[in-house]
Amino acid sequence: MKEITMKSVKSTLFVIFIITSVFSTLMAQNDERKLAEILMFGKPFYKQNTEFEWEYYDAIATENNSSEKLEKKELSLTYRNIIGKEMIFIYDLFTVEIMIGSDSTLSWKDSKSKKIKDEKTRTIHIDNKITLKSWLDADNTYVTMYADFYQGDTHAFLSKSDGKIEIANGSIKLKD
Repeated sequence: MKEITMKSVKSTLFVIFIITSVFSTLMAQNDERKLAEILMFGKPFYKQNTEFEWEYYDAIATENNSSEKLEKKELSLTYRNIIGKEMIFIYDLFTVEIMIGSDSTLSWKDSKSKKIKDEKTRTIHIDNKITLKSWLDADNTYVTMYADFYQGDTHAFLSKSDGKIEIANGSIKLKD
């Protein structure tokens, strides 16, 4: 009977050890995630009072003083009335001029090079005002661009061929 008790005590201690190890690993990952979010974005994505409620991060709004009201003119455009119009996408990393020809074509030029590049694109319509467009650039950069043509917001995700990912946030304006 003493052996059975010692075996059960050993197995119970082993289970407690495993649970403690797993729990401490998960807590360390959680702390690292929060630290990385604070270092990269100035605040964590989770609200502090609950772990299940997301906090929206708006890079454009956080650049301004929190007491200032972000005033931005809406473009009030839909995907249908932007076809063929020249627009300026002003990102925090770069500025490009874009003309969308259709769901599968796009012409753009960088403000530095002035060379027009035609791209074959894939488009996902989130609704009639918001789209996701993606294409593979000539330098093997995979670009995914979120564009809200009604509000004038845009975000780009650039996956470089060396594995680096850049995120650019910006606004859309019609070219004069």
